[in-house]
Amino acid sequence: MFIILFAIVFVACERNKPIRYYKYYSIKNNLNNEVVIKFYMRNLDGNSSVEPIYTLQPGENSEVFDELIVKYPNKAPSDSRIMYTDPIMPINFFVASRDSIDIYVNNVLVKRYKRSKSYPKSPYNKGSYDTVIKDKEGRDINVYTILNSDF
Repeated sequence: MFIILFAIVFVACERNKPIRYYKYYSIKNNLNNEVVIKFYMRNLDGNSSVEPIYTLQPGENSEVFDELIVKYPNKAPSDSRIMYTDPIMPINFFVASRDSIDIYVNNVLVKRYKRSKSYPKSPYNKGSYDTVIKDKEGRDINVYTILNSDF
């Protein structure tokens, strides 16, 4: 009896076990000039810090950043949760936690994106990472491409 009860509980738990996977992102410079991207975040003391800073040569991609997605099989897709990759140091789609993003071309500020505003295309919008490439490990990388028409 105990074995049957244990098997039922085990199967029920396995069926409800969350599915975890990563999505990967990168930013590509598709201009003919060097691009510097600065991500600003307001600290608890009210000061801003800049982290990270990507300096991209023409045709170059930024380092890959990730997001851990957790889906619960018996819940609607709207119930999916974005979780953290590390319980001590939370890491998710880091762009969403930045207050503003500055893009410089040839050391001149050409665009400032604010998290509080809506843009048709911006690094904040995951839909703007509309090109998918494979990296050396075979992972799908969603790429946001910086174009001349963005400015």
